Amino acid sequence: MGYPYDVTSLEAYNMQVGDLLLFYQQSPPVFSMANLVRLITGSHYHHIAIVYSPPCGLIAESMAEGFIVRKRLDLKELIDKGWIHVFRPKKKLTNKERDALICEIERRYQRPYGFRDWFGLLFYYLFTNQWIFPKSPKHMTCAEAVERVYQSIERPLVPSKDADAVTPGDQAKSKKLFRIV
Repeated sequence: MGYPYDVTSLEAYNMQVGDLLLFYQQSPPVFSMANLVRLITGSHYHHIAIVYSPPCGLIAESMAEGFIVRKRLDLKELIDKGWIHVFRPKKKLTNKERDALICEIERRYQRPYGFRDWFGLLFYYLFTNQWIFPKSPKHMTCAEAVERVYQSIERPLVPSKDADAVTPGDQAKSKKLFRIV
């Protein structure tokens, strides 16, 4: 069975290790995790991932399965539709930083996703009309995982916030990034 898209398609966009994929779906299903994240964060972005290996089409992301590295066969289609925006650090990663970033991704591999954190936030907000951000070292949301990986190489994307309070929208607004696609 062939792949519907060339898994090396990330190279067509000149992507590099450490580039960020911010997922922006204009009309996600009403009862979806994407809409829940958009409601909680007030951002159009509902997910973020790190480019891990452009030649292989591999990305690192925090999903229901945990923090994983995988191929997303639909990346080219989603980028072409404008549902994924690609960002890159303004200051190019050195070889040492790139290698450290890869090591940190591998170190955090399979750390559980922070579902409990998101649902706890939602219920707290519904009853108090205030947002809080729990600190949970064992569970990571997608934005927290990306922020912690970048913090590990001493290049935080949103230095004004704790990693567990960072959202994909915060990262999209980071002055340390620029959009390439």
